[in-house]
Amino acid sequence: MESGEAKDFVIKRESEIEEAERHIQKIEEDSKRSEEQVQTEIDELTHGLQEIKEKIEKSRIKKERIVAEAKERVLQIWQEIGFQQPPDYIPHSSKYEVTEPRPSKEDKSYTTTDLRYLNMLNNPNTLPSKIKVYIDDVGEVTFAKLKRTCVEQFGCKSEISGSIGASVNILRKEGHLKTEGWGDGKRIISLKKT
Repeated sequence: MESGEAKDFVIKRESEIEEAERHIQKIEEDSKRSEEQVQTEIDELTHGLQEIKEKIEKSRIKKERIVAEAKERVLQIWQEIGFQQPPDYIPHSSKYEVTEPRPSKEDKSYTTTDLRYLNMLNNPNTLPSKIKVYIDDVGEVTFAKLKRTCVEQFGCKSEISGSIGASVNILRKEGHLKTEGWGDGKRIISLKKT
């Protein structure tokens, strides 16, 4: 105390403490600034996320409307060609898979073409008969594969021959097979009694 060293020590320590406090205050201010910036980013992202969610919901509703309208249009087409009951629609790979109802014996709605192909079933060498034997043998086949087989094995000149579709149609009406799906991917399934 007499030499003044204690006073100098206290002054030095006070200076160190003040410097530490200034340093701590700067850290806290910088941290608060950074925290506010990040919070602003979070608020902006949250707002953006809400907008994205709203857009997703609008798009989902739009998609459902498109699907419903497509189902209605497809249903109208089936009804226009004389189906007495609407087909069952099953969503599949962004398309509609259709299970065609098997007509009753009382209501087959045969066209002239149907009757001509029905008579062919009495002859084993005709296309409808050959297709029936083939389908019964393999159990199930796609329409694309059936068309190739008709050209390669059954004497059809082209895969786009209308006689292939007409043959499948009469076999379905007669209860020999059922079809599920659309186009070349349509599944043709034997209903042969085992």
